[in-house]
Amino acid sequence: MDSDGARAAELRDMALRDPLTGLWNRAALAAGAAKLLVPGRVALLIDVDRFKAINDCHGHAVGDAVLVAIATALQRGVGGDFVARLGGDEFLVVTDADDPASAAERLRLRAGRGEAGLPPWSLSVGGARIEAGDRSIDEVIQRADLLMYRAKDDGRTSAAA
Repeated sequence: MDSDGARAAELRDMALRDPLTGLWNRAALAAGAAKLLVPGRVALLIDVDRFKAINDCHGHAVGDAVLVAIATALQRGVGGDFVARLGGDEFLVVTDADDPASAAERLRLRAGRGEAGLPPWSLSVGGARIEAGDRSIDEVIQRADLLMYRAKDDGRTSAAA
């Protein structure tokens, strides 16, 4: 690849990545949506519980460090699957799983652990299976979002599918 081609590929990759965490972003989600919409896979929507309090009490630099720690745990936990930061304190994982509920709970436990030097955090996770009739990944994310809010209503620090 020539230097112009390499630079174009580098710029494209930068446009599809969250600058803080290095995860894919919403643009990458839109670009790869058709490939992600595979029946039987599971979409897991993850939200950091009371993240505003972390920023308010410890500062935005510490909040950023928490987001990076969560992103790292999500990447380690799911290997080659699609992991994105959708914005703020919300993440998406699309993965193969036998059961959305157990996948959501495993992910919550793996990425919801604190890290030395950072304030504690917890996660709420909603998991939705991609069905054959789904027309868009946004439909699936919307179902996972509703389930994530159910987890929050159940007292946070939980998973629902």
